[in-house]
Amino acid sequence: MTTYEDLKSVKYIDATINFVEGLRGIVFKRTGKNRYSSYCPFHLDRKDSFRVYVDGKDEVKFHCHGECKMNWDIYDLIRVRNKCRFQQAQQTFADFLGIIISHLKPKNPKEFLILRSVYSDTIFSIRIC
Repeated sequence: MTTYEDLKSVKYIDATINFVEGLRGIVFKRTGKNRYSSYCPFHLDRKDSFRVYVDGKDEVKFHCHGECKMNWDIYDLIRVRNKCRFQQAQQTFADFLGIIISHLKPKNPKEFLILRSVYSDTIFSIRIC
């Protein structure tokens, strides 16, 4: 069963790249296997210092090697851009991927996975279409 943590995995790297390009208005260029770079959308940048890579946990991460020197995951980027909470960022990315996140109690427990957000006490369920 897919969880919101799975949505940050290398399995979704192409969708993540497409989403971030639209979200931040940038274009990534491929620099290697599961590696991309672009200008950092958070400061004036003359080099492609904004990098996408896959870490040791197979999660897609973003890092600026330029002025801001920040690290992000997909949810961080959505939260910064949309000025929203973690659950709203999850919902935004899940909608983009076509995954339904329901805040209702599941009718069929096999169809849902109940998750507790590590950032709050909110409990929600994800249903895969």
